Amino acid sequence: MVSDNLPKLTHAPLKVFVSPWKLPSFDGWYGGDPHYHSDMTQDQVEFGAPVEVAAVMGKAMGLNWLAVADHSYDLDRAMGEYFQYDSGLARWRKVHEDASLVNSRNDGFVVIPAEEVSCGNSRAHNIHLLAFDTPQFIPGTGDGVKRGLNKRPTLTLRQCLNRINEAGGFAYAAHPEMGNGFLGMLMLNRGCWRDPDYAQGGYSGMQIWNGVQGKVFTKSREKWIQLLLEVLKEDYITTARGKGLRENIVLLRHALRNAMITIITVVGLIFGLLLGGAVVTEQVFTLPGVGRLVVEAVSRRDYPTVQGILIFIAFFYATVNLIVDLLYAFLDPRIRYD
Repeated sequence: MVSDNLPKLTHAPLKVFVSPWKLPSFDGWYGGDPHYHSDMTQDQVEFGAPVEVAAVMGKAMGLNWLAVADHSYDLDRAMGEYFQYDSGLARWRKVHEDASLVNSRNDGFVVIPAEEVSCGNSRAHNIHLLAFDTPQFIPGTGDGVKRGLNKRPTLTLRQCLNRINEAGGFAYAAHPEMGNGFLGMLMLNRGCWRDPDYAQGGYSGMQIWNGVQGKVFTKSREKWIQLLLEVLKEDYITTARGKGLRENIVLLRHALRNAMITIITVVGLIFGLLLGGAVVTEQVFTLPGVGRLVVEAVSRRDYPTVQGILIFIAFFYATVNLIVDLLYAFLDPRIRYD
């Protein structure tokens, strides 16, 4: 399968390099690609294979997951069109449908529907933010060529982060230290993340590598380390140390609790994937369980049993989400529910 976005230009041979080494891995860690563009991105620079094909390639490479993060200014265009706006968001919906289809197979690989949102930084320049697993589309057309001469950001970074967090998703800073040069600034009003943007909070990580090593990667890694160390300089960490607590207690009881917010958010999302995949797993491997029971009930047209199981699954998933929300308040004393 070939994705050809350059039909009128000379095509150079495609070189494929096969590494003799496996990807690095650690017990209990799940490696993946947080920034992959599918065939729903329609431009001459960033485009990729359909979601289903990418999932097969990712699993063959030894990855456990990937996030489909097409540009927000591409996902609101009509299918097969370049400039026509689509209020029905067919591209965005197809990404979510394809991700659900791959995840329903429960073959050990997970696809996370995401979006590379264009938003405004502290200087009103366009920067990019990766929004993961948000149930609503987040608009962002500031630096899209389809926007014309108006390159003002659709939403600010703070507005985007608020929408993502309120919807139960999470966000990464997308290649925040990568500059766009004079032409990128002039034609697309593109900038990079600034210190006031990093300081806003509300995002869970940052993408420090964007395909190549060099000065940008080194600068991004140094910024990442700086931000990690700044957490250990927060007032509540200093207070804990001032009380004379041992360093292990400071790190585990205070610093780790703050970092656990992102972890339990992802765990809550994974529970939903596990429930959806139980139907396939139990049926294929003939395991007794709720998933197999619902398949057998459907085949017998036992509607009361089907309804009861669906109510049980919905109640279980809602309970998990409630526990996650309550854990927020337990882990971070600043969060309280009135």
